[in-house]
Amino acid sequence: MKTYLSEVKKYYDYIFVCKYAILLTSLLFIIDVFNFPTNLLFSHNSKVTIIFLVLFTLFVLLTVVELHLFDAIKIISVNIIDAITLIILLSSILYGGISFLYSTLNSYKIVSLILILIIATVLIIVRSIRIKRSIEKVEEYQSNVVDLKDIYNGDFSITQGKPIMVSEKEVDYDLLNRSSVINLLYDTVQNCNPNDGFVISLEGSWGSGKTTIINNVKKKLESNEDLIIIDELDPWSYSNQESLFYSMFDTIIQKSGIKVNTLLTKQMADSIYGDLFGNKRTNIIKNLFKPNDTIDLLKNRINDYLKFSGKRVVFFIDNIDRAESENIILLFKLVGNVFDFKRVIYVLSFDNDRVKMAFENNLSIDYQYLKKIIQLQIRVPAVDRNVLVGTMNKCINNILISYGEERKNLGSYQSIINKICRLTDDLRDFKRFINSVLAISINNISYLDVRDLLTIEFIRINNIHLYESIYKNRKYFISHDKIVDSEIYYTSYNKKEFNASAKQFFKTLFEEQDNSKYVDLLQEIFPYVKKYNTNQELEYDSNLIVRDDSYPEISKHKRICSGKYFDLYFTKTENEYLVIGNLVEGFVNKLNKVQISDEILQIFNDLLESVPNYYHKELFERLQFFLDDIENNRVYDLIINLFKNIGKIDDSLAFFSLSARSRVEIIIWELLQKITEEQYEQFLESIKEDYDILNNISSILYWFKHDREGKNIDGRSNKMEKLYKEMGARIIEYSINLYQDKYYSRGNIWGLAKLYKDDIPTIKNYIKGIVNEDNIFRLLYDIIGISTGTNIKYSISRDNLNYLTTIDDIDEILKNAEAKTDDQKFILDVYKNYKNDIKDEWGETGIVTEEILELNP
Repeated sequence: MKTYLSEVKKYYDYIFVCKYAILLTSLLFIIDVFNFPTNLLFSHNSKVTIIFLVLFTLFVLLTVVELHLFDAIKIISVNIIDAITLIILLSSILYGGISFLYSTLNSYKIVSLILILIIATVLIIVRSIRIKRSIEKVEEYQSNVVDLKDIYNGDFSITQGKPIMVSEKEVDYDLLNRSSVINLLYDTVQNCNPNDGFVISLEGSWGSGKTTIINNVKKKLESNEDLIIIDELDPWSYSNQESLFYSMFDTIIQKSGIKVNTLLTKQMADSIYGDLFGNKRTNIIKNLFKPNDTIDLLKNRINDYLKFSGKRVVFFIDNIDRAESENIILLFKLVGNVFDFKRVIYVLSFDNDRVKMAFENNLSIDYQYLKKIIQLQIRVPAVDRNVLVGTMNKCINNILISYGEERKNLGSYQSIINKICRLTDDLRDFKRFINSVLAISINNISYLDVRDLLTIEFIRINNIHLYESIYKNRKYFISHDKIVDSEIYYTSYNKKEFNASAKQFFKTLFEEQDNSKYVDLLQEIFPYVKKYNTNQELEYDSNLIVRDDSYPEISKHKRICSGKYFDLYFTKTENEYLVIGNLVEGFVNKLNKVQISDEILQIFNDLLESVPNYYHKELFERLQFFLDDIENNRVYDLIINLFKNIGKIDDSLAFFSLSARSRVEIIIWELLQKITEEQYEQFLESIKEDYDILNNISSILYWFKHDREGKNIDGRSNKMEKLYKEMGARIIEYSINLYQDKYYSRGNIWGLAKLYKDDIPTIKNYIKGIVNEDNIFRLLYDIIGISTGTNIKYSISRDNLNYLTTIDDIDEILKNAEAKTDDQKFILDVYKNYKNDIKDEWGETGIVTEEILELNP
């Protein structure tokens, strides 16, 4: 109840409630004393009484509806219904108490009063409970609009997922080390004891911090009891000269403490306004009481009051340069000639260049006129860029940390942040950057690289022309993963021509002054811009293959220079590459959290099933970039799962790149360098009878032997080589049939063939012993080569066939074999095409298809 009453007091003073309760009580007594209800009911016939009651009831209902009293009951905050309820409750108590004292409290009055008291009390209790609960919820409410100082100090917290917004309110603290100017203005005002008026100008460009300086000075002056501080006037708020004049006059009179009644104040203002503008008011009634004072006499009356009060008035007027030109000129006239009262110190804050422009637009006034008005000029020096950059840098770092970035990773942002800060003129622009970029884009688009997003969004809000040029001319900014865009990939065929056109484009683009200052920032996210800026060729036009060490980082972090992600930075949408990247990151996170090794298989299967087979290539290319993020205690289990399930991974050929399965073989090779020697021995023991992955073991050995990065651990290649040979020897010795279902996969036979490349008769005899009419199509599929290009071509190489078997052996088995499925029929057609030497118009054998076939012989 205490909370409820304190809330009511905010809007309805207790005196107000008591006054109207007394009024209502008095009205009730008048009605009671003169017996109005009885006289009304019995002095007329029943029809008149009924009509009156109906009309009165309608009037009451319409009044209730008009005042929205029913809706007011539903409103949780304090409103008119609370005031009315309290007035009724208090007046009922007063009326009942007085009636009791004078023995006029009849039974019907007692019942009526009790009923009214119960209803009012219940309503107050209900309202009290609801308002209290509402206040508790309000206290739980956490605003995400914070002050820049709190961001700078790291003294803020927000609900997870909520953006951080910064308020644009005027402040009384200094983050830019302008204490010298603050102290200068403070000392000047504090020690200025003028007999007449004194005018100080605080001049500086927009965003230089004039308002902050004034607020700091006002805060320091508050302790001086001899000063009257006036700061309510904002020239920007007035659309015409008349409203500005009257507001300024009224502010001086009211705030200085001059005890003049409202009517006289208005008359004094009218008199001065009339003399100033030649617009005399003609209201006869007002003129009867209007003193015949001139401006000088009125000023003397005000001056006498200020002089005898023993106080000085400090009148701060900020944002002068934002006002209309006519108001700017009027303001200086008033300060210099009309309101130049004694002991009044004016502090006028404005941008000198903009005020000068206003004077130049009014040809009747020379700008030099200001020299007659301003006695002391204080210029706000340019902000120390190092201080400004340091302040913004610290704020951005604190915001990134609040968004979940680890402090140890902040170093990767510093180069970009420093350049962004250098391109930001003042804290006002910086606040706009926080609200427009950090709060919206970074918080909502966390799936892209934060550094690149910060950069491109900064350019968007500051130079939309450059932003659009980048998007429209993507081929000069996408330096990686060009293959996803055929038009951009086409530039790779003529690198010399591309280099020439790109250099010309950048030259033209950055010749524009508004664009040139962003070169250093753009080179942080676009390698082509960096090469252009350092006079390098954008693409090396030679046969030498240059290793790009930056690509893993570009792909892993979804950088803007990649053709896979470039559009997303502009459209704020998602694509399949992004989805796959997120799936891989999610897989690694789940893998690191798994406590039971058996769960890894399920996680791995979920990953494979989350995308179609044709996305396996992208999936495992992405995974390779995250190998260093996998916890050491999970590496061995991942190797086992990859190896045991490698047959599930798509092995379709890719244009000028490895298949998904081949990529997994590289991943396994890399991971084998991350486990202990004991785990490595255990791994080899676990696969020694996995003849279905013999060719995969052979491929992994290839990467062991072609380690160009020095990743191999000594001895491990030899141990796997030994196991490989032992497995091959057992296959030959025991005629283990690699074409059985449990061992078969396309190409697995080549794992054995490569082992016996110097002993072809042995491999041919082995194959002759295991191949029959049931698996002949699997053998044929193994000797068929698949080439990709504009179309897909299936053909048989003579060398492949002769390496494993002979035409005679194949034909002998085919006599008893029947192609039962479409896949087998297709394989047989490719063989017949080869055998019969059927050639196309280019003189080549084989069958061409428009897409890769998933054959199952």
